[in-house]
Amino acid sequence: MDPVAPSPWWQDAPALARVVRDLLAAELSLARPGRVLPPAPWPGSIDLGADLGADSLDLMAAATALGDLFGMTNDAGGGLLAARTLDGWIAARAPPCPGTIPG
Repeated sequence: MDPVAPSPWWQDAPALARVVRDLLAAELSLARPGRVLPPAPWPGSIDLGADLGADSLDLMAAATALGDLFGMTNDAGGGLLAARTLDGWIAARAPPCPGTIPG
């Protein structure tokens, strides 16, 4: 019997959402210690600026961290920065790049 290979975590929508959410939470907390964020899980429609208080510098730092994690190109960062919600950030991932974690 051939074992079924598990799907990579980044192809599992709930796992990917947790990683993106946790990375955003970590970056926002590092940017402003003492910032109070809503408890997880966050709805996909949560607005990063209005609901989480993220400004453009917060979003740039978080986009850089997410880009580093997934090996995203600079073009993909523009998609992240244009997105205003958690769902938007999840959808803005770049396509797989050889030698990196596929986005």
